[in-house]
Amino acid sequence: MTPVISVIVANYNSERHLAAALRSILSQSFTALEVLLVDDMSTDLSLAIADSFAADDPRLRILRLPQNRGPAAARNAGLRAAHGAWIAIIDADDFIHLDRLRRLWEAAELDQADIIADDQLIFDDAGQAGAKRLLHGARAARPSWISASDYINANRLFAKPASLGYLKPLIRASLLRRHGIDYNEDLKNAEDYDLILRLLIHGARFRLLPEILYFYRRHHLSISHRLTIDGLRAMESADDGFRQWAGPQAIAPLRAALDARRASIATAAAVETAIALLKARKPMQTLVTLATQPAAIPILARLFSPRALLARRRRGGTPAAGLEVTPCGIGAVPPMPPAALPFVTIVVPALNEARYIESCLSSLVAQCAAGRHEILVMDGGSRDATRAIVSAFCEHHASVILYDNPKRLQSAALNLGARLAAAHSTIMIRADAHAHYAQDFVSSCVSAMVQTGATSVVVPMRTQALPGAFLQRAIAAAQSSRLGNGGAAHRANPVSGFVEHGHHAAFNLPFFRALGGYDESFTHNEDAELDVRARKAGGGVWMCAEQAVLYYPRDRLNRLALQYYRHGSGRARTLRKHKLTPKLRQVVPLGALAGCVAGVAAAPFVPADASLALAYPAICLTWGISEAIKRRDPSLVFAGLALMTMHLSWAAGFVGGTLRAWSLPQSHTPIVQFLQASQARRADATREAERR
Repeated sequence: MTPVISVIVANYNSERHLAAALRSILSQSFTALEVLLVDDMSTDLSLAIADSFAADDPRLRILRLPQNRGPAAARNAGLRAAHGAWIAIIDADDFIHLDRLRRLWEAAELDQADIIADDQLIFDDAGQAGAKRLLHGARAARPSWISASDYINANRLFAKPASLGYLKPLIRASLLRRHGIDYNEDLKNAEDYDLILRLLIHGARFRLLPEILYFYRRHHLSISHRLTIDGLRAMESADDGFRQWAGPQAIAPLRAALDARRASIATAAAVETAIALLKARKPMQTLVTLATQPAAIPILARLFSPRALLARRRRGGTPAAGLEVTPCGIGAVPPMPPAALPFVTIVVPALNEARYIESCLSSLVAQCAAGRHEILVMDGGSRDATRAIVSAFCEHHASVILYDNPKRLQSAALNLGARLAAAHSTIMIRADAHAHYAQDFVSSCVSAMVQTGATSVVVPMRTQALPGAFLQRAIAAAQSSRLGNGGAAHRANPVSGFVEHGHHAAFNLPFFRALGGYDESFTHNEDAELDVRARKAGGGVWMCAEQAVLYYPRDRLNRLALQYYRHGSGRARTLRKHKLTPKLRQVVPLGALAGCVAGVAAAPFVPADASLALAYPAICLTWGISEAIKRRDPSLVFAGLALMTMHLSWAAGFVGGTLRAWSLPQSHTPIVQFLQASQARRADATREAERR
């Protein structure tokens, strides 16, 4: 069958990102396509990666150039081999939305366009700069037609409008063949601009859509956003060649736009020359260069402003909080159908979860096609009916397997699950026994990972109490409030995009293993610690905001206190291990604890200072009462008490964890000893009641 779309991917040493690009192309909802990967004499493992994809999908053809000739030559080789009615150009280090090609093709046919392009989300591979969309203003709000003069004006260097030369459009192949147009192989930059402009001169109709369907990755090996003197000279030469090729009659209405672009190239060359001279410590020659091109002065001032210097310093050091995507940024990634999912390993750590495990497994077993998944329940020595319930599931569902987790910890369970996963499994889903999952949870997480190239996917948490659980409702309200979660990304109105941390849902299994998995010395906060290591290793953490996990919180204050004490202790260890500083939302509970302790300590000497200890409890209790009145739920009267328990226990754990890191005696942790003893007594009483 003749393909409708030929996708051309020029590849040179793209082993790190090629798999994500190919997965996003071969998983398209539009299937009438061929993929031509043109290798430009790569010396890394990218060809082996491409061969593995080609073995599974005959639509992928691999072309090998006999010598390294650059991206334009590689694309021309793809154009000569293409059979499709449309040509799509995708870079080997980028990826596309699962529905991109279908949407572009349908819109092009409907509008009778010869060229059609979409908006891009531009993101930094290391997570050290904010993600941003390419288009803005009117072009980001509604579809538009792009004329030749529009296109030229939008490709002036250092100009404010978005550079439309970065777009990766769908092009009608007959137009290229009719006019004998291909890529200018002398260009290392702006080769897309040159080709599209020549098509526009011949009357091509260019339609631009504001949808973000293309994800443009910037990294230290990218060449498309780097300007060099040689590259700028090549642009000037190409501009001269274009004027000669088009002729005076075609150039006349475009002369003003072309002259403005030519001036911008000269200015960019002056900026690059001045920077090189400054680095060489030649101030006089720098001044001479700027005197001949004064338009370069404000650009240099902008590049060397304190704000720009601070941003570059941050990019050169420890990764910042990661990419932030606004609600208009990317939107939800559509889930893949179960039959299209790669093999998935779902790991469920469990310990005394008889109350919740049946609901959890029931929500997971139907999410993947038969033979395309396994569910590994890692039991840490449950003493209730957990093992019996799981064993019953194993009898009816061959994909469910029960294993022992002798170390009992959740982190150890997931590491063990990663080791026991099927050899052909590439994605691991983390499922908590305390949670219930939507029917498309697995497919949404896997789709997000495949299409974004993320190494892990995180999801929001929605806290909910069981029916009739009076105190648990109060605890759920406290945990769901901004006072209780501090606006954490996975709890406070999250938006899909790259983030610093969230509730773990899915992992790229080879990457997880390469990191060494979770640090099992962490009983809590092991997920945040892993995310720090993942970002340092170049991984990306994607928030799948549309897939919230329903979480059932602790139902007793002593259990809540112990949980948050351990969270605080784990956070202290993470910060100390990676030399990080606490965020504001983590400092506030410490301030509350310090105020209470200081007020109590000073009260015998200065009675007026007792108000310092009473102010914080009064605020929390008042908030709980107001929530109970507002929601007409009397159980929420105790939400303030739950809030205090969370804050003060977390802060005590943080202080205790910090002191333990300084190797102080274990006697400095009386709170956790008391809480552990209380929990042990309650567990003993429960077991005694069960025996009776």
